[in-house]
Amino acid sequence: MENLRKHADRRAVSIALLLAAVVILAVGRFIQFDDTSGFGFEKWNRPLGYVAALVAIGAVAVAAPEVKARLWFGVALLVLGGWLVVMQATSDGFRFVWSVSDGELGILWFFLLLLGVVMVLTAAAALTGGRWMLRVAAYLVATVALCLIAFNLGLGYYGSDCAEGESECLSWLGGVWWAVLTLAGCAVLAIGSEVVLWRRRSSVKELVG
Repeated sequence: MENLRKHADRRAVSIALLLAAVVILAVGRFIQFDDTSGFGFEKWNRPLGYVAALVAIGAVAVAAPEVKARLWFGVALLVLGGWLVVMQATSDGFRFVWSVSDGELGILWFFLLLLGVVMVLTAAAALTGGRWMLRVAAYLVATVALCLIAFNLGLGYYGSDCAEGESECLSWLGGVWWAVLTLAGCAVLAIGSEVVLWRRRSSVKELVG
């Protein structure tokens, strides 16, 4: 009974901290629901942003050690990320900006969804014994990291040809192209790895059988 209470406490505390982080972001004006000007990011309160980030990190730290708490927290992240996607698509006044532009809203929901998927997969793997879920989580994280690196390398490579202050520089297209190539390469490697593992397991079964 005491263990169940501890697990429930972790679930409740982690989700409460996540909601608190969202509320703090809203209070700090990082999240706005009524900004149709596109310039609402000039009103944020930076110290509250740092507090929200620390609270969010604390939420992850609370949920991560316990499997069921991690599962519930991952689901909460997926719900939050999905809500942000819907709000971005349906509300002209909805804004999230950390320091630069509205594009950071897309970055936020992308990483929320990614973290949510990873936490759900790792928790499900622990509950069911499905090691393939751990591999999928590892593939996702590695692919995203490599694509980000490729994008920035491409951005720097093609950006060197742009004049300083040039407003129509399309170096970001080069970054996207490098990221797409990296994504394709990661997909091939992941599929190849799974095929190799499947063949090894099949060989072992044949030998045992």
